Amino acid sequence: EAGPRGEPGEPGVPKTDVSSSVIHVQGAVDSAISAGATGKLHYWQTAVNTGGYTLHTNGEIEVHEDGYYFIYSQVLYYDASAFMGHSVRVNDVSFLRCTATTVSPDLKYNTGYVAGAKRLQAGDTVYVKIAYPNRVVDMHPDSTCKRCPSVS
Repeated sequence: EAGPRGEPGEPGVPKTDVSSSVIHVQGAVDSAISAGATGKLHYWQTAVNTGGYTLHTNGEIEVHEDGYYFIYSQVLYYDASAFMGHSVRVNDVSFLRCTATTVSPDLKYNTGYVAGAKRLQAGDTVYVKIAYPNRVVDMHPDSTCKRCPSVS
């Protein structure tokens, strides 16, 4: 038997715009490379950009329109270290993160994937940062990527 009905909740966000835009960037190096001391990945090339974004040479994607965005990233690691991981950062603040382990020192490959939706404002930046300094990641175009399609 159901209990009494609760108070009405806050109204949702009105759907006023059905437009969408997408940027998909992928690795721009045909090899595995060190993520460096900062861990910030910046070897990207644009595969798709329908407008509304700028890919900067420092690896950041700048958003030009307010809205809700589905953000994901995939990193293919090639490193014998026990732990690996990365985060998607929005305006230098961690938004999504994952941690994984290698199978063994002989089987160095493993993939980390994260995805989520977030409201972004024009001027916000999104980038990928490797959690552990100097880890080796595979930056082949078909291995490592990030994407910000708007869903507002």
